[in-house]
Amino acid sequence: ADASAARNAAGSAAVVLAIGLDAARLVLDSRPVGQVLFGLVPSPEKLGTGESTKAVPMFVGPARQLGVSKDLLPNAKRLGVIYSATSEGLVADYERAARSVAANLVKQLVKDRSEVANALRELIGKIDALLLLPDAATLGVDTFKFLLTTAMDSKVPLVGFSQGQAKAGALLTVEVDYQE
Repeated sequence: ADASAARNAAGSAAVVLAIGLDAARLVLDSRPVGQVLFGLVPSPEKLGTGESTKAVPMFVGPARQLGVSKDLLPNAKRLGVIYSATSEGLVADYERAARSVAANLVKQLVKDRSEVANALRELIGKIDALLLLPDAATLGVDTFKFLLTTAMDSKVPLVGFSQGQAKAGALLTVEVDYQE
């Protein structure tokens, strides 16, 4: 009943603020007539943002993450990423951003988390830094711990996307500034 009432209200409102992925989906299902603002949605572009729809991203974009990484790790030319098929569009954005900072993306595609360890073993020795992507299919608590430990043991900087990753040991993380 609550979802139905929310859907009806969102469908006729002049402005709707949807915080989180579930709320964003509920709002889109209501076919809103007014302005919509999504917040804390991992990939707002996948929801079909248009002229009347804007988003505050949950994660910093590739250009900014790589720009900051390049400033702090100027010798990191080969940047490793482990990703799943669901993140191919994001990886393409990272490739463009890497070219703009004179770096190369060294990619390892995996089906799921069970292949992450082998993918990292393939990358070590071929990369100057490891970038973590917000890809739920590849990154969880278990895989993060393995990536962190292996990167540290191999003296490969780990670049994340959340403050929690920095607190857990990532050398560098770049986050969205929500006030900005």
